[in-house]
Amino acid sequence: MDEKALSTLTPEQTSVIPAIVQQMMGPLVEAMAKLLENNTAALQQLSAAQQAVSYTHLRAHETGRNLVCRLLLEKKKKKKQNNGITL
Repeated sequence: MDEKALSTLTPEQTSVIPAIVQQMMGPLVEAMAKLLENNTAALQQLSAAQQAVSYTHLRAHETGRNLVCRLLLEKKKKKKQNNGITL
């Protein structure tokens, strides 16, 4: 509601605005709180179920495309390191 519309309301009308907002927003806020609570519990359960995986384990499941990409990045990194060192 803009300032002009608010200025046309009587004091009695403006006094009921908070109650109207509470009546309209209350169920929505409650539903959002319950949803957040449920999602937080689910995320905590998921987090507890997660286990650390070694780099070797990850590489064991590497696809051909990922392997090529990783090797190219390693080659590029090694080349940058060698450019900084004078032989």
